[in-house]
Amino acid sequence: MIRLPLYGAMVVAFTVLISVAALAFGASDARLLYVALLFALCASPVLYARRLNDGYALYTIFFVIYFVSFGSLDFIRLFEQAPLAARTALLSTPELLILLSGFAFALGYHYAANLLTRRRVSRFLRDDWPITTLLSAGLILWAGGTFATWYWNIRLTVRTLEVNYAGEGVTTLLMIGRYAQPIGILILAYAYTIWRSRTLGLMMIAVVVIQVLLGFVSNEKGLAMLGGILVIVTVYLVDGRLAKSWLIAGALFITIAFPVFQAYRTVVVGERGVTNAEAAQDIGKVLRLAIDGERRNNDEKLVAFFERSSVKGSVELIVSRAGVDVAYQRGHTLTPILTAFIPRLLWPNKPSVETGLLFNDEFQIADAVVYISPSYLGELYWNFGWAGALIGLLVIGLVLGYTSALCDLSTATSVTRLLILAITIFEFGVRFEGSIATEFEVWVRSVAGILLLHLLLSRRGLRHTAYASLASFEGSGLDGTPPAAPERFPNLMT
Repeated sequence: MIRLPLYGAMVVAFTVLISVAALAFGASDARLLYVALLFALCASPVLYARRLNDGYALYTIFFVIYFVSFGSLDFIRLFEQAPLAARTALLSTPELLILLSGFAFALGYHYAANLLTRRRVSRFLRDDWPITTLLSAGLILWAGGTFATWYWNIRLTVRTLEVNYAGEGVTTLLMIGRYAQPIGILILAYAYTIWRSRTLGLMMIAVVVIQVLLGFVSNEKGLAMLGGILVIVTVYLVDGRLAKSWLIAGALFITIAFPVFQAYRTVVVGERGVTNAEAAQDIGKVLRLAIDGERRNNDEKLVAFFERSSVKGSVELIVSRAGVDVAYQRGHTLTPILTAFIPRLLWPNKPSVETGLLFNDEFQIADAVVYISPSYLGELYWNFGWAGALIGLLVIGLVLGYTSALCDLSTATSVTRLLILAITIFEFGVRFEGSIATEFEVWVRSVAGILLLHLLLSRRGLRHTAYASLASFEGSGLDGTPPAAPERFPNLMT
């Protein structure tokens, strides 16, 4: 098979690259072995994925995130002039934990995906929504979610420990609206991917631009990038290809816009004390101030992006101190999982654990009251040590493997399958730096809501099998299946 030689060539080429870079920049030390082994682990999707959107789609995405979270910063620093600190051990204990936990995830994923493949569960959630339902539901969810997010970030005073609620019921509605926004974007992106038309393309560009503006005034880079990321993920999962134009736009955004966002946070918000509400009243003026601040303080480089994305430091801190001068949590931070199915509207005083705040307080990282992410891996180790980390990543692998095989978009496309895949990789991959109990609760509620929408909006026997122009669709009476194009898009056939 060509897969094994290709995989071997990739690992060898990468190892040679980092070795030459380390020697050239004087940064040669034992960390080379860790970066090479982590790359070998995270490149393993090459051995298994037959198509980009098959049952190993989530496996691929997870390991991309895993490398960014635990290896990208070490990789980038191999190309810097400053040498890395010399070490005597080939692998540190945290690095060994990261590698073995990633291997445990792979074992869990393979077992779940192969078990379900043998059972050939291929009819799960194949019924799709009519295009009119996709567009109307997507626009309603996105518009309502955008309003809820704007109201939450701009109108309410939301800070770490100071929240001015307008009442428990209103707060619950706002939270639901915030969860609905990405679902709305995904539904619209699905319609755009299936029906690829200029009208829908312009609509998605407008949605992405509005997300950028909302994220800017809310001082949230993740919110600003949400629209573009979801379009890229949708095309990847549904069409089984990389959306090159959207990826290029995303790279430009990181390169050009991230420094402006950072200047807004440090200069406009930090130095001038401008609130989100004030920024929303005059976006143009605030944008000019941020651009001027970026020109004066242009220190936002690519390495800064990876520094913010890396959670290896948190894992290293937890491994070095948990069980030594900081007590193990013994499951305390995971207890909210037991009440995940009970909404706070029914139990207003439902117990919760602010894991990031507790992490900062227990390890005395910062003097201020601030949320610091321990990452899923760090939190699992903090609770149960090595057993918690290895078993926890094994379980996460089982969940993602089972979900990906069950909702395999290369066998049948449906918006419900897409939504479940997207929310799963978001909560267990993108939010890998978050709190396990909090993200699990969001995942459970989101999947329940998606299944409810499927029961209400899907039409039995309806299949969207290929791209179609909006004109062709309109000519079908708004209720037919678009004409197939199997020679161009076989992965979209049912």
